[in-house]
Amino acid sequence: MPRPDPPLFAPPLDYVPTAPVYKPRRALRRSIRAAGCAFVALAVAFFAPVAVFALAALGVFIVGLSKLEDWANRDE
Repeated sequence: MPRPDPPLFAPPLDYVPTAPVYKPRRALRRSIRAAGCAFVALAVAFFAPVAVFALAALGVFIVGLSKLEDWANRDE
């Protein structure tokens, strides 16, 4: 009786898994990326209320200018 073929993606019989190799550059890149994400998150959290207030103030200013223009162009 013929032996069945081993699966294509099975490790060889003498395979022993080893610990991952420490790569300091990978850790440095991950830490830089994490610091960048934290900085962006803090900046958005800090400036979001300021941006909302600025947009509201800009809206009030534009509405005020349109009311002033309507008042100036009113025919009496």
